[in-house]
Amino acid sequence: MKTVLNALLLPVLASFCFQPAAAAGKETFDIATFTAPPGWERVALPGLLSFRTPSNQYGAAQIFLFPSQPSAGSPRANFEAEWARLVTAPLGPVPVPQLNTEQTPDGWTAVSGAANVSRQGASLVVLLVTATGFDRMMSIVVHFAGQEQVAAVDQFFKQLEFRASVTGTPPAAATGGTPKRATEPGAAARSSTSNDGRVPIAPAGFDNNRPVGLFYRMEVNMQSGARYEAKTWLFLPGNRITRTFPYGGGNAFDRSRCNPDMCGSYQLEAGALSVRWDNGRVDRWAYAATSEGMTLDGTLFRPARHMTEAALVGEWTGAGDTGNASSNVYRFERGGSFTFGTGQKPGAPGRYQVQGLTLMLNFADGSESRRTLFVAGKGEPVTLISVEGEAYKRK
Repeated sequence: MKTVLNALLLPVLASFCFQPAAAAGKETFDIATFTAPPGWERVALPGLLSFRTPSNQYGAAQIFLFPSQPSAGSPRANFEAEWARLVTAPLGPVPVPQLNTEQTPDGWTAVSGAANVSRQGASLVVLLVTATGFDRMMSIVVHFAGQEQVAAVDQFFKQLEFRASVTGTPPAAATGGTPKRATEPGAAARSSTSNDGRVPIAPAGFDNNRPVGLFYRMEVNMQSGARYEAKTWLFLPGNRITRTFPYGGGNAFDRSRCNPDMCGSYQLEAGALSVRWDNGRVDRWAYAATSEGMTLDGTLFRPARHMTEAALVGEWTGAGDTGNASSNVYRFERGGSFTFGTGQKPGAPGRYQVQGLTLMLNFADGSESRRTLFVAGKGEPVTLISVEGEAYKRK
């Protein structure tokens, strides 16, 4: 299998992110823009997008794109943590392979590695690429059985690009400004979209029995290494709705994140919520408002409530990886100082502030990041929070 590893790594890594993507057929997932391999089947799941060769095709392969998340450390440390989460956790013990590092012209550092894996009597090659930059990281995993699809995957990586502006710091942060926030239910519906395309998000609740703001439920995502994550519905002004998570701060939503199958217009009608997505598809769910939030086909979504700075003080670790030394850890101190890293590498101290559903972080190197933060449960004291869609449990 050594020849397979060479065939995979050499062409893919040599071309990663250095060639512009063709305009036709481009699509976006999270911060990644790419062209899907022609003829491959598209599989979209909550928090995961994948493409796979047709089941009857010899030389099978599958590409998995995972959502971006805040960077926990160096590009190499991020890769090692993702290898443990996305390769070792679902497939069993696999040693971290020899790593290759690429610096892209647009400021991203891509660390890659591949290994042979035996699973249920079959042998496959697993390739992981983790890109780090602009205070975020994103991972892509590829499974190969045979060498026939190496050229198709090579072409996929040639056309792959990342955009820091999608989930990075919004323009207001760069200028020291503060994004506007509605102060009462329904205020966002009376406010116009800002010049940078960001729509203010009203505090979650109900206005004349209509949901406004961000509603969520927590669930285990087996496709992303059994992480405990938030699934959200965001109700915006003008009867607009999106199931795209509002990364980068929960006070405003960036309209550029609206893919046609993730954003649309909604109507409430006689116990039902009907959504016409921007791609033309129409979905309908049984709807009811309750004392805890709203239900869609019997599934409860709670209104996201803000976390106070006093309640945030303490140590929080990834809820799906508690006890894992590579899991992300936030440490918030009284007085506004914090560290963000892993159980092994706490990270350099910085300053933090909470404003509504936005956690503002100023790092020791002078950079700033805004992350969406809300209480991920009911009752007091708060023991579970969501940061950028990922659950963190108080230690």
